[in-house]
Amino acid sequence: GTAYRSCCSCLWRRGDDPKWCPVRGLDRFDQGYCRAACTEDPTDELCHQLAAGCSHSVWNTRNREFGARACSDDAVRGGDCGLCSEPAWCDDDGQPTAYGNPITTPQQWMDRFMVHASNTQHHQCKFKRSQKSAFVATTHAAMARLK
Repeated sequence: GTAYRSCCSCLWRRGDDPKWCPVRGLDRFDQGYCRAACTEDPTDELCHQLAAGCSHSVWNTRNREFGARACSDDAVRGGDCGLCSEPAWCDDDGQPTAYGNPITTPQQWMDRFMVHASNTQHHQCKFKRSQKSAFVATTHAAMARLK
């Protein structure tokens, strides 16, 4: 999960074994995305969001559903992947997100990400701090489905 979303790095990388990291040659802590977001102001909100693992997982940046926004391994390694430079919000104030239309309800989240069990680990959007009630309701719904 988060070890592959934080700064688009591969914390649990074992050499260049694709079992542990799908993109060869990534840094264990920061592929440069956090450094870029934190250079001017280390207290910047984007800096903290990327470091906390709110961006897209490197297991997911090549996903075809992102269309032109999908990133090649070279783009991720080179610091040129837009998905690694932004939080993967479910609802960004009503604006379209990398996942398409905003996801605002627990049912929308589950319909989108609970299709395959592996989706919930690497392929999911995040709720903002201001969306705490949606996050809690979604977590309860997802856990009820997994039981």
